[in-house]
Amino acid sequence: MNEVLEKLRFAVSDFVLAPEKTIFFPPFKGNVFRGALGKALKDLTCAFKTKDCKECLIRDKCLYAQVFESHNTGSNTILKNIEKAPHPFIIFVPDKYRLEYPENDKIHFFLTLVGSAVEYISYFILAFEQIGKRGIGKNRSPFAVERVQVSGQNIYDPVEKRVQRVFPVFKGSDVLMIDNNEKFCGGSGGGFSKESPDRRRQKQNNVKHETLKIILETPMRIKFGGQFQKHLTFEMLAVNLLRRLQLLSAFYCGGPDLVDLSALIDKARRVKKAGENIFWQHQDRFSYRQEKNISMGGVSGWIEFAGEAAEFIPFLKLAEHLHIGKGTGLGLGKIGVDVLR
Repeated sequence: MNEVLEKLRFAVSDFVLAPEKTIFFPPFKGNVFRGALGKALKDLTCAFKTKDCKECLIRDKCLYAQVFESHNTGSNTILKNIEKAPHPFIIFVPDKYRLEYPENDKIHFFLTLVGSAVEYISYFILAFEQIGKRGIGKNRSPFAVERVQVSGQNIYDPVEKRVQRVFPVFKGSDVLMIDNNEKFCGGSGGGFSKESPDRRRQKQNNVKHETLKIILETPMRIKFGGQFQKHLTFEMLAVNLLRRLQLLSAFYCGGPDLVDLSALIDKARRVKKAGENIFWQHQDRFSYRQEKNISMGGVSGWIEFAGEAAEFIPFLKLAEHLHIGKGTGLGLGKIGVDVLR
């Protein structure tokens, strides 16, 4: 996985929106933001507004198709039998229980872009400007894009409508230098807490057994053996996460197509559950394209695992911003990682 992490790159944008009148959201805010973003990007970039992306001759060059449809063009051997690649964006809206934002209050959310999608940050900002004019929420209330930051650096001037295109972009391999007791805070104005690779290896050699607490900050939809799982093992988390990192790296960052994960998965099977407090959180989203409600429930709560898990900590730290499982574009599958011992 070293080459996967070395190629993997991403940027976490911190957006602040200012409502111009009170905005009322339904409970699943991530779905509202994703749906509005998809419509705005399609209006901005799609040459054939009514054509299905599958039938479009220029879909491999279209920003909307690359970001929202993510069809496999056949150039990656890793997904020969899979129609779609994972989406190269994640929207995470904190304050998940807050649904009302009065005029002159602030709405705060993170937009993570992966690989080639990072280059299109201007389009995403413009899309949210357009969404602000149309309005959002139950009452279609307008808002202004007040600020966009990456690692504490302002990249957008809302008055002059200018975007700073030079900003910090993280590599997956940066996480190898995180201290186990430090949080990766790339999305909240900070960065990686660095330590030397030698020090990192020394810790892994000296501490064979770790106890990890995985906090499921948003519902996690893990499919294993063809079924969505209500009780998660470490193997399920590891398989889904390693596969996701590999595909993001291969499709959007020029990473390797084929990586042998068997040794890591064997190690993951030996990490056992030490405790849990989890529940299935039911939620639906309405798909305007399919014209029906779609169940998007998942597992919430926390799980503790114990065993030789030190090797997996860097991957789990990456998942704090790249998420795990299905529905990551809606903000699902966000985790927090605490190393207890």
